Amino acid sequence: MPESAPQPVVRSYRQVALAALPASIAVGTFAVSIGIVARAGGLGWTAPTVFSAATYAGASQVAAIGVISGGGGIAAAIVAGILVNLRYIPVGISVASCFHGSRLRRFVECQIVADVNWALAHQGGGRYDRRILLGAGVMMWAVWVIGTIVGLALGGVVGDPRRFGLDALFPAMFVALLVPQLRSRRSALTAALAAGVALLAIPFVPPGIPILLGSLAVIVGGRRGV
Repeated sequence: MPESAPQPVVRSYRQVALAALPASIAVGTFAVSIGIVARAGGLGWTAPTVFSAATYAGASQVAAIGVISGGGGIAAAIVAGILVNLRYIPVGISVASCFHGSRLRRFVECQIVADVNWALAHQGGGRYDRRILLGAGVMMWAVWVIGTIVGLALGGVVGDPRRFGLDALFPAMFVALLVPQLRSRRSALTAALAAGVALLAIPFVPPGIPILLGSLAVIVGGRRGV
């Protein structure tokens, strides 16, 4: 197949900001929702804020906060977050050529790679625009942290998020992440296996463990070609 034609290169950080603005609004809205739910779950101010600043991974935070809010332990929350974020291994490999300089510099820069700025930076044919990757990444990181803090502040006003349906945020987020991946019979069967394992485990194990078992089922099922 012919290689995809590269998209126009964005030449200034102002253009990067304008290109990333619609996605940043969505990211900020989601961060506010996470802050509200985290505050309602009794996680206080410090932990969710540091979590957003240091981890900067929506799906991972959804998994971890969901486990803790549901009564699960810290260990289960950490493992859930790690399993969800395993997808960043191939993502990181795909953009490795965008990072230059010392190991420390590359380590710092790669921390802001997330789904949205990774997708925005793709130029076609496996090429990525470094300026978009980093510029949009910094912008969205700032929006993510600020949004979390705003959500934490609103959490004290909103109270119980179930009154507004915000308790459905986490399952809705996972469904939104899942649906685009169901492009083949194999992926659909793997997702069904994970859901089945998690549902069967709910009555028998502590909160947080079903999501871990479901995530492990995805890994096992994917490797074996379920």
